Amino acid sequence: MSTDAKQFVQCVRAVREYGAEISAMGETLDALFLQELGKARPVCKVVGSMVWDDRDDDQGWVCTDISASIPLARRKGSRPEMYLSYQVSLEGNGMEFPGNEVPLLHVCLWDCPIDFNEGFFVKHPMKFSNGAEDEQRVEADRLIVWDGEGTNWKQREWTFSVELLSLESSQALLDRVVKPAIALLNGEPAGTALPDAMRGLFRHSSQRVGERHDT
Repeated sequence: MSTDAKQFVQCVRAVREYGAEISAMGETLDALFLQELGKARPVCKVVGSMVWDDRDDDQGWVCTDISASIPLARRKGSRPEMYLSYQVSLEGNGMEFPGNEVPLLHVCLWDCPIDFNEGFFVKHPMKFSNGAEDEQRVEADRLIVWDGEGTNWKQREWTFSVELLSLESSQALLDRVVKPAIALLNGEPAGTALPDAMRGLFRHSSQRVGERHDT
């Protein structure tokens, strides 16, 4: 076998191994979210099964993004009002925010689950799901926010991002993904839920986020 052929096989094996690691990380993250949502008793509750999705590259050879979305309702509700989601983006417009060259994990509270086929996922420039005319803003250079009319919690939608390679353990997933998401659900400001000292926190800016449009 030639050197090039050996390198090709090694690349395929590496992709397979990374894929297995990311799948295992997703399973851990799913369990941690459900565990902590039940324990913390935030302003909402889980009201259905998780929704998973993924996206391949244009040739269908490599999975570039995976996601999971948890349906939520306020404590007295029984139907999904919002979805708490995470999205892992390894390549493509899910990670191609200006100035970024590393895989990202995005965490969202949106009024719909992540759906790659419908275009409802985190990408640059940001596109959003509901067609409303309200504009996005960025809080403390770390949280993308859309404020709907009124004060109902379900009308405030947000996204934050963490560098994937900073999430090297279950404790890191808990401290840098799950707990900040629950803190934001409970109304903590961005600067408190996502502190400066948090390792791997991706700094969004208005320029990085881009314009808001619908697909």
